[in-house]
Amino acid sequence: MRKCRAILFAFSFVALFACDKKESEFYWQVIRTDLQEVSYIPLEIEKHETDSAIVIKYFSPFDSLNYFFDPKAPDQANNIFPYVGHKGVFKFVKKHSIKVDDKAYSIYQYSTKDGTIDAGSEHYWTKELGFFFIRATYWYNYHILQSTDEEKSQKIWRIIKEVHPEIKESFNLLKFEEGKEHIIQKHHRVIPKDYKL
Repeated sequence: MRKCRAILFAFSFVALFACDKKESEFYWQVIRTDLQEVSYIPLEIEKHETDSAIVIKYFSPFDSLNYFFDPKAPDQANNIFPYVGHKGVFKFVKKHSIKVDDKAYSIYQYSTKDGTIDAGSEHYWTKELGFFFIRATYWYNYHILQSTDEEKSQKIWRIIKEVHPEIKESFNLLKFEEGKEHIIQKHHRVIPKDYKL
């Protein structure tokens, strides 16, 4: 009987711990240096994966982004623009091989730039994080994937500073402290999860 109780107690403890562990929530940290503004927009991510295709969808209260690519050829990705319903310009730019915290990352960079002077964006993807960084090609504006998992958010910032060190030029305007870029400050705008347009 004691053995049964011990097993039941151990099972209950494991079940309680498993239920108590909360999944990370994600959001875009949107930085607009032209307005000296930082906003946090809640984000839902859907990922579907097969042997021949990865589909990643990012949903926020304001927008959605849909990416499609073959995991064996990530340099041939596509982006479906939600407003026009077809593939737009989405060109592979380069592969960055970097090391952060003694871990090697392969980062793929894509561009939507189509020759227009002040339009276009660069999108960065890695297998571990998905699309984690979007930057305007002309303005110093950024979308940075962040999480309620502080360690993951810090790591994303360290990776970004490796692949796009120019982002540090915005720190003074935004009152960012090196190493604490992921921390929400009182003057930042936080969009609630249930926000409706």
